[in-house]
Amino acid sequence: MHKVPTPFLPFTGLFFVWMMLVPMFIPPQIFAQEATSVSVKGLVTEDGNALKGAMVKLLQNGSELTQLITGPEGKFEFPLRLDNQYMLIFSKSGFTPKKIFISTEGIPDDITFVQSTTIEVDLFKIIAGLDVSILENPIGKFHYYPLQKNIDYDRAYTQSIKEQLEKLQAELNRRKKEQSKGQMAYLSGVVKAQSDAVVAAQKAQEAAAQAKRDAEAAEIKRQEDEAKAKVEAEKKAKRDAEAAEKRAKAEAEAAEKAKMNAAEAEKQAQSDALKRAKEEAANKEKARLDAQKNYMMSMAKAESERKAKEETEKRAKEDSDRRAKEEEAMAAKAEAEAKAILDEAYKKKAEADARAKAEAERIAREAELERQKAENKARAILEASLKKKQDEAERQRKDEERKAADAARLKAEEDAKAQAKIDEVLRKKAEAEAEAAAKSAKARADAEAKAKAEADAAAREEADAKARLEAALKKKAEAEAKAKAEAELRASEEAAAKQRAETEAKKALEEAERKRSNAEAMLRAALEAAERKKEEQAAKAKADSLRIAELQNQLKQKAEAQAMAATAAAQKAQADAEGRAKAEAAARKRMEDALSQAEDKKVGQEVASSEKKTEEGSALTEEEAKARFNRKMSREEREAYLSEMARKYPEGMTVEQEEYPNFKITRVIIKKGQAVDEYKMIAFRFGNFYKKNDFDTTDQVFKSETRGYENYIKR
Repeated sequence: MHKVPTPFLPFTGLFFVWMMLVPMFIPPQIFAQEATSVSVKGLVTEDGNALKGAMVKLLQNGSELTQLITGPEGKFEFPLRLDNQYMLIFSKSGFTPKKIFISTEGIPDDITFVQSTTIEVDLFKIIAGLDVSILENPIGKFHYYPLQKNIDYDRAYTQSIKEQLEKLQAELNRRKKEQSKGQMAYLSGVVKAQSDAVVAAQKAQEAAAQAKRDAEAAEIKRQEDEAKAKVEAEKKAKRDAEAAEKRAKAEAEAAEKAKMNAAEAEKQAQSDALKRAKEEAANKEKARLDAQKNYMMSMAKAESERKAKEETEKRAKEDSDRRAKEEEAMAAKAEAEAKAILDEAYKKKAEADARAKAEAERIAREAELERQKAENKARAILEASLKKKQDEAERQRKDEERKAADAARLKAEEDAKAQAKIDEVLRKKAEAEAEAAAKSAKARADAEAKAKAEADAAAREEADAKARLEAALKKKAEAEAKAKAEAELRASEEAAAKQRAETEAKKALEEAERKRSNAEAMLRAALEAAERKKEEQAAKAKADSLRIAELQNQLKQKAEAQAMAATAAAQKAQADAEGRAKAEAAARKRMEDALSQAEDKKVGQEVASSEKKTEEGSALTEEEAKARFNRKMSREEREAYLSEMARKYPEGMTVEQEEYPNFKITRVIIKKGQAVDEYKMIAFRFGNFYKKNDFDTTDQVFKSETRGYENYIKR
């Protein structure tokens, strides 16, 4: 039988493959990982028995790589190199071929695994008129699945051919039953012909004996006609016997001829079916190659998309790592007063990461436990089903052997008894005839009468023995029919039980898969939440750092003001005051120029544009500028912002500056085609801060990627 790797079909059938689900079920390995290859091994059978002389071909990427002929054990094994597609083709003269597809693409070189299962492919003989076109396609496909880190069967493909395989199974069972009925009818005809021949021969013997007795009676009545009557009687008996023998021979020849005609018809039907299969093979092979080509193209596209996705994720991770490093470098520049706040932020971040990691590990452990429970349940169900089947098969085999032995013994006893009685009757008859020859005519007549009575008794005993023999044969046939019916009933019950077990196994696997998917979704959500919290904490730490820097700046400004107040008492107070007035006027003039440029380009809408602002008003504009520099945009806002800049700014580099009393902001816009990058630098007296496309960066990145920006400054 050919067993299939599917959670929804029985594991018994004529064209399925048993794969996975029970790791300890069969010792041989189907796929054993080596350095650069895996190996596939299995068994070719006919009705569950090893099939000798079957050809197993191995095709690599559509070209024949090697082949072998199975021995008495029906075993085969091939090594399969990685990153290839293979097709196993099983065939033998007079049998319907089958195929299995295996792909070793996508298997990592460093992975190791052992899967203790086997492939068992059962071939059945060609049946005339049976539609086996579905077997032109593989009965199973196997691929490497990265999540399971193993080779597994293609569930979608198995589901797509399920209905056609079930129809073929039913039709094959029906055809086999019809063939069995035809063979029984043929054997019944042969037995009947032989029985009729035996009856005819017995009747001929009885007729010869009767003719002899009539001749001997006529000899008593008419002594003179004894010789003539005897000769005529013997001739007549001989002719009757020859005629009966000819009829029996003719009937036997007719039965043999019918057998030969049936065999020839079956052979011709198989030849016609094979011819039609070969004629259709070209078109079906072309369709299969087209489908395989489309499949390969889709697989290549999926692989390309997978690599692109991995590359994107890799770049995102690198950017994230880079941003984290830049944030750490910038945080290191903060003054000693910020250490307590930053330490608290890092402590909260570590606690959040630990909680997220613990939650993710808990979810992963629960998912693994659910998967192991599902596998253990499926394994227990299949082991129980297998043990029950093996026990039932052993019991059935022993019952059939015992019944066959009893029937054979009974037949032998009946045959021996009948033969003994016939021998005894013939012996007595011979003795009576010898004694009758020695006596007088009257004594001979009495002896012949006695012999006739004994012959009649012997005939009756022989008929009784034959009747008992026929009754024994009939009883044996009835017992065999009953045993067969019971075996079929048990097989049906086993199939139903196996179907239920497989349904339960399928449900268990589906439940495990659903829980695994839920666990993965929960894990992704936890990681995303942790990442968002990390970004929020980093932004908060950055804001705290800027706030501390501002406080330090205010303290420094206060100290400078005190120093200036102390110097005012000196003789140069007047000159210093005039110098400060000139400096403030120049700063105000630069601020007004920057505001005017920002208004012309429609950027920096947050900066105040009024020339009538007081010193308090200028401080408010400065706060707004800082807020605009530190504001975090969402991804959608950032994309819209860069798109608008690409529309408004010319090709190449554009530099803009905004000066305030306590800091200066420099914006560098670099446009290449439709791609735009915005670099910002805010310069304080105590240090500078940098950004690229709204993300924090370092002075090294800013200087290297905006090299020569000083030549483009708009003043």
